Amino acid sequence: MKPPEEDEGPGLPGLRTWRRVYLVVAAIFIVWVGLLIALTRMFS
Repeated sequence: MKPPEEDEGPGLPGLRTWRRVYLVVAAIFIVWVGLLIALTRMFS
């Protein structure tokens, strides 16, 4: 039997490793939360 390959990349252009994918997703999440906080304070 062949062990599962752990070196399989995500297959996304520009994001060759899963670590980069996770970092991009986390950064986008932080930006959205920041925008929600800023807009809430501006319009309340």
